Amino acid sequence: MNFKGVIRHKSVGIIIILIGFITIISCSCSGNKPQKPSAIEGVDSTLVLLQSRTKDRITVHRNYGEIPEIECRPTKLNQVFMNILSNAIDSIEERGDIFIDTSMNKSNIIIKIRDTGKGMSKKTSSHVFEPFYTTKDVGEGMGLGLSVSYGIIEQHKGRIDLRSEPGSGSEFIIALPISQGE
Repeated sequence: MNFKGVIRHKSVGIIIILIGFITIISCSCSGNKPQKPSAIEGVDSTLVLLQSRTKDRITVHRNYGEIPEIECRPTKLNQVFMNILSNAIDSIEERGDIFIDTSMNKSNIIIKIRDTGKGMSKKTSSHVFEPFYTTKDVGEGMGLGLSVSYGIIEQHKGRIDLRSEPGSGSEFIIALPISQGE
């Protein structure tokens, strides 16, 4: 890995740690109560943080369908977006694309994040949500991002699925209930 790559990777690690601290602070300050923010704003704010890693290399395509605000813990959802988008960026070796689509059905909003990166085998895909499982080189990833993301989506009574094939990129599909109920 070249010097610029090391700095870029360390910067993302720092951002993820900061998001974790923000999550802890916001949960203690707000009593960990759900709020009703815009999921699209959460995705967009995460993209701003990652802009230096996509600039001149990756085109981000946004296809935002109309979705309602949902009951959620926004800093935790932003952590999910950060983990998935960081992995998407890492999987694109040269130039590529990331596609983000939002839609809804009767009870859920749907957020799809797809990349044109390396993709994964079925065997690898079946393990990505396990703690400490990583496809990255030693020192480049701890294997916690997608495991934590899976837990956050479960806490929101949602679902996260993965579609991937080697050489064809990966797509994460997140379904989150519009209302958390009581």
